[in-house]
Amino acid sequence: MYAVYWHTVTNHEMIGAVRGRAGAFVLMLYLAPIPCGIISIIFMFKPLFARPARDIRSRSLTEQSDPILFAFVTQICEKVGTPFPKRIDVDYQMNASAGFRSGFWSIFQANDLVLTIGAPLVAGISVRSFAGVLAHEFGHFSQGAGMRLSYLIRVISHWFTRVVYERDQWDVWLEDCAEELDNVFGLILQFSRLFIFLSRCVLWILMMIGHLVSGFLLRQMEFDADQYETQMAGSDQFEITTLSMQKLGAAHSIAVNQLYEKWLNGTYIDNLNEFTNYFESKLTPEIKQEIEQHVRDANTGIFDTHPCDRDRIQHAVDQNSPGIFLVEGSATNLFSYFQKLSKNVTWDLYCEISNKQIDPSKLRPVSEVISVYEQTEDGPRSIKSTEDLPKLKFD
Repeated sequence: MYAVYWHTVTNHEMIGAVRGRAGAFVLMLYLAPIPCGIISIIFMFKPLFARPARDIRSRSLTEQSDPILFAFVTQICEKVGTPFPKRIDVDYQMNASAGFRSGFWSIFQANDLVLTIGAPLVAGISVRSFAGVLAHEFGHFSQGAGMRLSYLIRVISHWFTRVVYERDQWDVWLEDCAEELDNVFGLILQFSRLFIFLSRCVLWILMMIGHLVSGFLLRQMEFDADQYETQMAGSDQFEITTLSMQKLGAAHSIAVNQLYEKWLNGTYIDNLNEFTNYFESKLTPEIKQEIEQHVRDANTGIFDTHPCDRDRIQHAVDQNSPGIFLVEGSATNLFSYFQKLSKNVTWDLYCEISNKQIDPSKLRPVSEVISVYEQTEDGPRSIKSTEDLPKLKFD
């Protein structure tokens, strides 16, 4: 932006310095960088005005609907030493997370935080592991300034990433116009594309620096939050939970992939959680061992936002904490109507991928689909290799 301003006010003496055809060329040489610079600036800031990606659908729970869960969360908060979140949401992801309730504006408000729980995660782990996971997320709540700083860094890094990599209708329009026009305006647009490319190269460098800084900060925050999980559930349980979540993640990847394929063929499955548990039961001992070995062999990259599981497990083992919550049992028992909730978040997933409201009567019991898998060759009777895991991400 400053370069455009500097050129405009400094090089204006070029105009009139030369006469005739050469003067026309000099005039074009003076004027051309101005629209090129302006177009480059517009393309740098267009992510601020472009429509954001569609948010993941979730459902908010209340103390009236799930009193046991809220009492459980209250006790975890008291042990960790953090206030109760403003809202508890449930979605269809194989994860749990802590975030700001109102995005950027929540940075300036105290405890304006939301806890998001993935229903497939709840369906696949014990209540002891769940207590540790919640303690981990509430550990993030306690980080205060660090959490706010990391949020701002992520927002800036995301903006850099969108400017550098994202291509939309604006880019297509500029490319088409530059190729179709064979006059001076087409030449200006071609130079604008060059300016945009060069500015993106500079921003790529800044983006990588931002990723490097944010990665280091976020990894340290994860280690800090892991301490809360270890103190809550114990060092031995931390490793059990980590390995269980990797296997669940593998099964969840398959389940979502199969759910999507069935949806394309007009079949709607009513319970993603049961579908995930089915595929987990099809993981052979060999592939489970392969997943565990992958965890043991993993390394943390300098741009990673999370430490690798091997480092996190070792960090938990070094604490040698026995834990204070040793109750076993299914985490689903904390929810009043978990089966109904599971079907609701599955319906949410269908509404999201379809981008429209789906008639709930279209959903078929997952048991029918599993029965077809068991009686025909339409589905796997066992998952024997990581090659059978679509889009699997271990870290």
